[in-house]
Amino acid sequence: MFELVLDGSDVGLTGGNEDIDAIGVLGDGRIIISTQGHVSVPGVSATAQDLLVFDATSLGENSAGTWSLY
Repeated sequence: MFELVLDGSDVGLTGGNEDIDAIGVLGDGRIIISTQGHVSVPGVSATAQDLLVFDATSLGENSAGTWSLY
């Protein structure tokens, strides 16, 4: 069974280079991601070599939260 956990388009991942190529969950529940290229989400800009952390206030089809660099 599959379940939508993070809808990237809800939280600023809308560009072609912002496709998620790796994802994980940290021990505190935050989501860590890597993208295929340069990424610019609310509050953070990063390159493909950077890891981003998403601190969710809501997950699923109506994802919401804040981004920071890992």
